[in-house]
Amino acid sequence: MPRIGASTLFAWDEGYSPRLFQTIEQRRHLLWEVLDDSRLRLTEEVADKFNAMHKDHGIRFSVHTPFMDKDIFSSDEMKREESIKDVRRSLELANRYEAEFAVIHPAYRNDTLPFDEIAGILADLLDYSERVGVIGVLENLSSKTMLYKPEDLFAFKRAINKPNFMLDLGHANVEDNLHAFIDVIREFSYFHIHDNVGDRDSHFPLGKGSINWDLFFSKVIQSKPDAPLVIENITLRDLDESVQFALKRLS
Repeated sequence: MPRIGASTLFAWDEGYSPRLFQTIEQRRHLLWEVLDDSRLRLTEEVADKFNAMHKDHGIRFSVHTPFMDKDIFSSDEMKREESIKDVRRSLELANRYEAEFAVIHPAYRNDTLPFDEIAGILADLLDYSERVGVIGVLENLSSKTMLYKPEDLFAFKRAINKPNFMLDLGHANVEDNLHAFIDVIREFSYFHIHDNVGDRDSHFPLGKGSINWDLFFSKVIQSKPDAPLVIENITLRDLDESVQFALKRLS
């Protein structure tokens, strides 16, 4: 059965408060995706605390590498190098708490960089992720970015040696690409699940938007039974509601 996970997105406004660590310990059966950005930016101290939770309680982790105000494809060489360096920092810290996966954003479209150079940046980050013991996965985003439709996925697959991909259902629903992505669901090894009505990335609880969850769960059980399904909700109450929704459909 697919593994249910949860993002620390619910703590975006409060950062690393005692409540966040208590929440993770209380819901230790989930795979926890550490959102490494803004007030949730990882430090060595926090990474070591997650490592202790992993060792003491068997809690499993993944990481979402930095994306706010970052652009690994920027035409500004200094910003590009700084963004890449920050993703590498996140991957190195992820190794401290034995994170299993690392979500990487294929950034904004940039006509000043050749596609081969863009693919090379992603290949280097995926290779680096592998070297520190984490499986890097590339996330589908919006039409302003380099990966928002299945054709982009296959272009990167041809250019990079066996890259891993993750499907964010909320992003795909907004971009009207969800059914096209579900048709190639075998290409994905990791999923972000949350809901919306197709107008914006609302991060509603599962079942509160327009996504056909019965179709998704039937497809993922059939094609990717071992893939993590990481819930991205804005509040802890919504997260708990989504966990129950998902467990019922997987039982």
